[in-house]
Amino acid sequence: DVHAVMFGGFGVDYLNDVWLLNLKTFEWTDVTPKMVSPHPRSQMSSCVCSGALWIFGGYFWARSKGEVYFDDLWSLCL
Repeated sequence: DVHAVMFGGFGVDYLNDVWLLNLKTFEWTDVTPKMVSPHPRSQMSSCVCSGALWIFGGYFWARSKGEVYFDDLWSLCL
């Protein structure tokens, strides 16, 4: 099957969940990591390579910290 991958973003709050969309059935599957996962963020760069989702950088805003820009790299096995 062919899938689209979605990570993080911003709605009411910043998110760090991972979802797969099956492009044949249009069904969503939650694949959010159960262990260590990236800090919630938006405006990051990402790609899928060799069965892994790679996430770099991004942005987070918190009332207590203000603007936080990430320069980290994460690999999540899909």
